[in-house]
Amino acid sequence: MSTTFSGLGGGAISSEQIDAIMKAVVDKIYPVGYVYISYDPTDPGTIFGGTWTPLQDKFLIGAGGSYAVEATGGEATHTLTEAEMPTHSHTVSGSTNSAGNHRHEPQNGNSFVTADSPSDGFNRVGCTFGGSNSRTVIEAPDSGIQSSGWYTDYEGTHSHSISASAGNAGSGTAHNNMPPYVAVYMWRRTA
Repeated sequence: MSTTFSGLGGGAISSEQIDAIMKAVVDKIYPVGYVYISYDPTDPGTIFGGTWTPLQDKFLIGAGGSYAVEATGGEATHTLTEAEMPTHSHTVSGSTNSAGNHRHEPQNGNSFVTADSPSDGFNRVGCTFGGSNSRTVIEAPDSGIQSSGWYTDYEGTHSHSISASAGNAGSGTAHNNMPPYVAVYMWRRTA
């Protein structure tokens, strides 16, 4: 059934002609491939006609040399890899406590062997530890050589430097990877 309307020049216009004019206007404003954006969740197909596909949970970016039209990518959250972290270091330093002026004496299971008696007034004594073949040479005056009771020389008050690596830090949790945003409804016209 066709309804007629009066045109500007007094001629009759049918409702079909009005629909065709409206479709032509919408096709000019929103041709296939155009994107419609609104705070209203109403499908634009119910307003303008045509077929519209919702665009959801995506940002829009201008196509160009870096991004081809219809390319997709990105991620809402991201966990950094080691290669993505800024170059940095962890410094660890320290020293042992000062031990004071001290000397060391071989303990049980060790023995002494006189190595030589040179004319310089000292004997050099080898010390075996636990039956191993290693020897530590200790110098002692010619007089008073014994099979026990020998010590290393006094070292004096001193400390020992240490170095270490720092333990792991952080949790490896993914971080938000999005710029500030406002969410809207978007559709792309497909037909």
